[in-house]
Amino acid sequence: MKHMVRTKNGNKAFTLVELLTVIAIMSIVAGLVVGLVAVAGKAKRKARITAELNQLVAAIDSYYAKYNAYPPQIGGNTGVNALYHELIGTRYNPDNVTPANSTFSTPDGRISLTPAGIQTYFGFDGFANAGDGSPANNYLPTIRPNQTAFLKVNGQPTLTAQILIVPAEAPPGRGIPASNTNPGGIFATTVEGDPKPVNPWRYNASNPKNNPNSYDLWAEILVGDETLIIGNWDN
Repeated sequence: MKHMVRTKNGNKAFTLVELLTVIAIMSIVAGLVVGLVAVAGKAKRKARITAELNQLVAAIDSYYAKYNAYPPQIGGNTGVNALYHELIGTRYNPDNVTPANSTFSTPDGRISLTPAGIQTYFGFDGFANAGDGSPANNYLPTIRPNQTAFLKVNGQPTLTAQILIVPAEAPPGRGIPASNTNPGGIFATTVEGDPKPVNPWRYNASNPKNNPNSYDLWAEILVGDETLIIGNWDN
């Protein structure tokens, strides 16, 4: 069988079989390119999150060197933790007349929590890294606003705290919802007001599974339909 046919002007043209073959090859090449782009995107995302993980690990280690203890974490909700407040440092403003009205404020003054407010979110009533009347040690001097989210409690509009968040989508059911209608339910909002659930950095210092003598710090991210865990231990 001839592979080429002649047109009326004498030029050779591809047969249908040859055209189908070329199309098939192009489809295969396109699939390979798309696959390589996806792999590159996954690697880039992992590298970014690993860099942030290392930044937080260095901050926590500096905190430990100062206080001979890791930032506290109480309870089973590892995503709602006080890492941001403990690592950024707070200003303690005591009320000697009514101690319950004393406050712990962030360096920028945007958030001020009473002992009861801290208890609501984190399970204890104060921060260790707190300066008396002035900001304490800041172990995250390069933190950006979009690396944090605001915690809120339904029905208490003025009660706000902050958490550190991962720059990637959370796996289904693992994020903190952007709104909550349950009385006393905790929800979170980003600086940009993203309606998707917030993906928090997860921290376990009360009963760490992978680093029993210190703490577990990790991110859970969704890449395609795959859940990846990037933590401070050998995965």
